Amino acid sequence: MRKQAISIALVLSGLVVLTGVLTDWRIASGYVMGAAISALLYWRTTMFCDQVLDQQAAGKIGLIGHFLFSYLLMALPLLIAALVPEVFNIFAAAGGLFLMKVVLILDSVLERREKDG
Repeated sequence: MRKQAISIALVLSGLVVLTGVLTDWRIASGYVMGAAISALLYWRTTMFCDQVLDQQAAGKIGLIGHFLFSYLLMALPLLIAALVPEVFNIFAAAGGLFLMKVVLILDSVLERREKDG
């Protein structure tokens, strides 16, 4: 991941957490939990793709296992937020899960803009 993408992630997360702290701290805690899982999922996916491209791991079982575990990780913050709503906001946790997707899109747009001048 480029340094620019990391900066985007930190700025977006900082704004959401600051807004959450100023309005309702459960928003900040839910977002942080979702964003942490989002970053973990991004890291797992890049490692998995590197392994598959290096042909260290391949096959249907590995692919199915990777995606099943990823879906379980995605469900985890939502389940925790649903079970403990006095600590975590479920909508903020869901928003945090989208962090890496938004960052990658913004990074691609900004990179394209830099190339086009």
